[in-house]
Amino acid sequence: SYGVYAQNANTSSITNSTIDGTYSEAAIKMESCIGCTVNNNTMSNNPYRGIWMDQGFNTTITNNTMDVDYYGIQAQSGSYYSLDGNTINLTNINDNNYLRAITFASSEYCTVNNNTITSTGNISYNSYAIYNDNYNSQAIINNNTIDWANYDSTQCGWYRADGSNYYPENNYGIYASDPQEIKGNNISLDQYYGGQAIYVYKSYSYNVDAVIESNTIDFWSQYDWSDNYGITINSSSNNSSYTLVKGNTVNIYNGTRGGIRSENDNTDIIDNVISFGDRYSQCNFNPNSPIGLRLSDSDHHIIKGNTITNFAKGIDLENNIDNVVDSNTIHTLTTYTTYTGNYQTWSNGYGIYAPNSDSLFITNNTITTESGAIIYQTNGASTIKYNLLETESGRGIWCENQAGVEFSNNTIASTNGNGDYGIHVSNLSAPVIKNNIIDNFQNGIYADN
Repeated sequence: SYGVYAQNANTSSITNSTIDGTYSEAAIKMESCIGCTVNNNTMSNNPYRGIWMDQGFNTTITNNTMDVDYYGIQAQSGSYYSLDGNTINLTNINDNNYLRAITFASSEYCTVNNNTITSTGNISYNSYAIYNDNYNSQAIINNNTIDWANYDSTQCGWYRADGSNYYPENNYGIYASDPQEIKGNNISLDQYYGGQAIYVYKSYSYNVDAVIESNTIDFWSQYDWSDNYGITINSSSNNSSYTLVKGNTVNIYNGTRGGIRSENDNTDIIDNVISFGDRYSQCNFNPNSPIGLRLSDSDHHIIKGNTITNFAKGIDLENNIDNVVDSNTIHTLTTYTTYTGNYQTWSNGYGIYAPNSDSLFITNNTITTESGAIIYQTNGASTIKYNLLETESGRGIWCENQAGVEFSNNTIASTNGNGDYGIHVSNLSAPVIKNNIIDNFQNGIYADN
């Protein structure tokens, strides 16, 4: 059943209407719609879908308000949809999985801007606030507010209206294939485990450059059973497009695996603030060596001006080529203590972790660690200059297995005198080491070649 159903509805408009009913299909459905407008309508009483648009072209769906059960806006098999300024609340009265607030599958060159997406029902499994998994979407997704942070920190769980509990797993704020822009979004997610706040996939058939900029993310996960990040960029192996990730604020908590991850070549990470923090630790605290920025198995990055705080690893550059790491501030921990007095000890802590990394330039960074090594690099050429490197009891620069070109003009200090080596070079590594200041380590420089 439908509130309004229009077939072959070219140039039709539905505006300023109030549609109240538990419609089993949609409050509004329109098909074959060129130049249609759906504006300033109110939909209530939990219809299955709010607006269902099929084969819409140059169609506008704007400024609508809806309380819906399953899908908010389903705009499919079209192009140039404008899905802007809508207020969507998902109630999930039928206890479904796979919810979608806005989905625009098989639709290219759409804008999804200035929407507000919330949930008063349970968001339980594989649900998406904004979703398009079809290649070459060319989407622009800007200035949306997504609030799916429904954890009850008093009862320490997620609860339906009847008091029964549920477990939100593998849910996403934004999931987009081959978008052009994701800018200025504010995303809050609480998860049992899994999911991503922003996930971008770059396909094998299209090379769409993308900008992910000025988003604010708060992402809490109860358990660390999945490789989930605030921002994840994944791609086909032959995709050669460029991605800029700039000016985002990514706050992750508890079991969330890390801040930003890219497996796509040619991704620049600039001026982001990435932090691990403490939330709901009176209920649960179970992090597993979180990573601030993970760029392993991908090449050709500029990593500049980022602030990365309170992770076990600051930057992971394992198995890659041609990276510049410049003017970042990194602070890593071996032991994280919560506001409730709980603590977690992490192993394998590093400021920059770069085994099997070639053509690596690390310059002008400020890096501090507790007991972890500040910079670790193997099996490749590395130039490390003009950095301020401090550790309590870790190692300064650690280079082995035919690695290193030049380590110069760095200031390297052990703040409590328990660091073993300021610079440690071994296994056929032979960099030029000059003009460094090394202070308060048990040993200054070790070189076996």
